[in-house]
Amino acid sequence: MQYKTVEKWYEPADMLRNKSEFLCEMSRDDHGFLCGAVKTLRPHKVVEIGVAEGGTTSVLMNALSMCVDQCDVISVDLNEKFYLDSNYTTGYQYEKMKRYIDFSECSLNHIFLLGKTIAERIEEIGADIDLVIIDTTHRLPGEILDFLCVLPYINGGGWVILHDVDLNYRRSFNVKLAQNAASRIATKLLLTVARGNKYLEVINGVYANIGAIEINEQTRENVADLFVALSATWGYTVSKSMLLDYRRIFEKHYAAECLQFFDVAAQENGKIYSNMEWARLKNSLDDISANYPYGSIPYGSKIAIYGSGKRADSLRMLALITDYLELVICVDDTCADGRWLERERENVQSPDALRQSEFEFVIVSDEDESIINKKKEWLMNEGIAGEEQILTAVSGIKISTKLLSRCRFPFPYSGISPGVRVCLYGAGNCGREFYNTIKLTQYCELVGWVDRSYQNIANEMVTAPETMATMNFDYVLIGISDRSIYEDAKGEIERNGWNCEKPIIGIWQ
Repeated sequence: MQYKTVEKWYEPADMLRNKSEFLCEMSRDDHGFLCGAVKTLRPHKVVEIGVAEGGTTSVLMNALSMCVDQCDVISVDLNEKFYLDSNYTTGYQYEKMKRYIDFSECSLNHIFLLGKTIAERIEEIGADIDLVIIDTTHRLPGEILDFLCVLPYINGGGWVILHDVDLNYRRSFNVKLAQNAASRIATKLLLTVARGNKYLEVINGVYANIGAIEINEQTRENVADLFVALSATWGYTVSKSMLLDYRRIFEKHYAAECLQFFDVAAQENGKIYSNMEWARLKNSLDDISANYPYGSIPYGSKIAIYGSGKRADSLRMLALITDYLELVICVDDTCADGRWLERERENVQSPDALRQSEFEFVIVSDEDESIINKKKEWLMNEGIAGEEQILTAVSGIKISTKLLSRCRFPFPYSGISPGVRVCLYGAGNCGREFYNTIKLTQYCELVGWVDRSYQNIANEMVTAPETMATMNFDYVLIGISDRSIYEDAKGEIERNGWNCEKPIIGIWQ
């Protein structure tokens, strides 16, 4: 298939570029392509996904004012604050630049829809869209999810413009940024896999950084290819709630086969992310230096971590090991003036991302008490979290991460309250893992450990089950994974009264 080109139109952008206030992440050539597409298409309804500072919004509106009589423009962004500097609202540049745009000869209606994904907005926006501009994460699954979300609402012959289609190559030119180049392929993959008339050119031997897809019947008939493309390794983790938002839209418009591809991609990429994160933490972290304040966090809570040092990494590792809670986001900042500098690790986001995250508690982690207090103050002043939602990590007990492994046997957190006294029955594989979990997390107090074969176990703490009669505990925790052996042990404890009528808990409770 032959790629077409767009006759570039530079005038709308150049008019604004001459103003001292103008800022934008698109280049002059990118804007020439965008404005050329606007002039060719002359749309009546435009959706912009990914706003940032609003420079492109300004250029888009200026181009529309010069070539159409009427148009509705909807600019959507997940961030309410500018992602690079939370002192500014997303799209603030357009508020500055619109005074330079002549709207006297046209009727342009513009609205910012901030703080939610396109999946949460598309039904409100509605159909009959002529032009979509997607400029968001550039990492899978980002732009592909957004494209699939808006496709059913685009008119035949409508265009989707994709920015940063050559970002992976452009990042490789910079030594500092090259380490992340491989993940910046979402728009390039989307432009390659989607069917339809394509627009892309090579300038001086280099791919242009902007392209477009003209929607036709082939685009819709071969949409399953894009769902299969989601099986490529994702560049970031997507929250469960966000995936459900996209899936709800997909259910309304796509076949069961496509939904199956989506579900598998989401499930397997969740495993990949978890395993990659585990490997990274285990290789870079010497020991566990912080724990969660479990007494203040109910089992299964959704939490955010505010911090990115070794203490915060300890909390990330504990979340992966224990499955006590759901870690939805990790954030940190590097400047006191609101600006956020991109971390080498892309799994740490700007604190502003908390505004769009569904969490119940924020764990503030830092070794400097003054920084902890500043973070708490910012969270409350910005209305992101109430005082009762903000917690501080507690000191760990310095267990070497080299000795740790992923849990095979789920610890019965739901049956045991934090801080209670526990007697552990069983010193096999399951029992030893429960022992390690208790020592690692300090979730509860271990007052005794018993096993019928205590004489053959090289741990002086393990004693005979009969010694339970002299122990002061609140629960008996049976660390046995075999169902029949578990039931035998439970029956033995109850018959002999070793539990003193205290609850007996285990994975088969």
